[in-house]
Amino acid sequence: MLSIRTTSACWPKPMLVCWWPRSLPNLCRKPGMRKKLSYSTCRSQSLRMSGSQAPADLKPRDFLYGGGGRENARGRRVPGGLRRVGAVLLGLLVAIGFPPALAQTAKEDSVAKRARADYDPLGVESRDLLARLGIPANPATGSFLIFPKFKMGVEHDDNIFRIEEDVRSDSILRFQPSVRVKSDWDNHALNFSAGANVGRFNENGSEDYEDYNFGTSGRVDLSERTRLGAGIAFSKAHTARSSPDDSGLGVPLTENVETTYNLNAAFKGERFSFRLVGKAEIIDFDDAGPINNDDQDRAEYEGRFRVGYEFVVGTTLFVEPRYNIVEYDDTFDDSGLQRSGGGYEVQGGFSWDISGVTFLELGAGFLQQKRDDTRLKTIDGISFSGDFIWNATDLMTLTSRLSRSVEETTILDATGILKTEWGLAMDYDPLENLIFNLEGAFKNEKFEGVSREEDTIKFQFGAKYIPRPNFVAELKYRFEKRDSNEVGESFKDNRWVASLTLRL
Repeated sequence: MLSIRTTSACWPKPMLVCWWPRSLPNLCRKPGMRKKLSYSTCRSQSLRMSGSQAPADLKPRDFLYGGGGRENARGRRVPGGLRRVGAVLLGLLVAIGFPPALAQTAKEDSVAKRARADYDPLGVESRDLLARLGIPANPATGSFLIFPKFKMGVEHDDNIFRIEEDVRSDSILRFQPSVRVKSDWDNHALNFSAGANVGRFNENGSEDYEDYNFGTSGRVDLSERTRLGAGIAFSKAHTARSSPDDSGLGVPLTENVETTYNLNAAFKGERFSFRLVGKAEIIDFDDAGPINNDDQDRAEYEGRFRVGYEFVVGTTLFVEPRYNIVEYDDTFDDSGLQRSGGGYEVQGGFSWDISGVTFLELGAGFLQQKRDDTRLKTIDGISFSGDFIWNATDLMTLTSRLSRSVEETTILDATGILKTEWGLAMDYDPLENLIFNLEGAFKNEKFEGVSREEDTIKFQFGAKYIPRPNFVAELKYRFEKRDSNEVGESFKDNRWVASLTLRL
């Protein structure tokens, strides 16, 4: 069987169409070939078959934005004004009952997420790797793509302990190897991942760390509308020096091991949609020098269920209740408090995404978190969330996020941390292989049960250059400032980071 897709994934001429056997693992590839076909070859092949020869089940792409909204059929960029006019016309068509034709979503077409055909890594086909190792491949082992990556960077931090006075600066060398393995199937999915994050300080060797993670996830497509998924992940990490639960200056880093289990199910009908998610996290903290961290060991369980109703194409109303249980290994912590408990949150709202230009999701409701110990105050109040993506032009994306949640803490007499966070970011790519990023965020943390409250602002500027698919160079500057009414908990920090990534 033949299939049709635009060449946005095989050549930067999105309006042209390539035809190829559906059995091929990647666009514009021939069996046994790792190299993409040239544009001229791709174009000539696309013209050999007329539209009347297409299979009856083909779904046309949205040509309003040329598959990526960056170039027209002759390779020239579509003016941003025309794109916005197209979005308005598309919205009018939807309003009078004509649905869009498989348009890209705003997330898929954003600067940060969009495919970059000439600069995205191709990966290594498992059948090729097995052949080089002299191992015969079969349909099960030969249908995976492997994406290895090695990132190395140097960072200068002018306040490594995140303290208010007598700050100490240092340079850190970071190594971040990782690998992703993903199935290349028409239906279902199976993924594996592993990675590490190793930091070496120039003058403060006590701050060195070795974090790592690995996991697997899978998806079963029961039908075109129904999916089931599951995953398990294991990680070793350390508590950041900026965390309220950090052991403090002069005490070694607090390390923890975390195991996460995920289950999910989703159904998307003509109007109604359902999504069920269950998660369990088992966290084990190591002692840090003389500090006993066993009273932080816990298991967190969460379940949530979303019901959506798409009353207009691209606009969905939803209700999402969630429930959580927290069980600490120690019945009483070191201060004699019972911290196990549970809580719930209910939100209702809407999401809007029809044109591939703008995505908006807003939710509001109520949350509550209680502890088994009646001496600990119950946390309750308004809950809200927001997610906004606007592809303002072909070259620029604006994003904003808003959230409120309850975080765990073992600070004396505190039930938990009611965290409210708002962020704004801009991504800009004047060239296909040059991306600039500007971000800002504000966070308020109220320690319920005690008088402590903190405000944190963050700022980041970054530039990413991709000379070839196998190389990525990045420069970043990060600023963080926390104001706390607790003595000694305020700080200011500046970081400069330069990194180089090698990938296949």
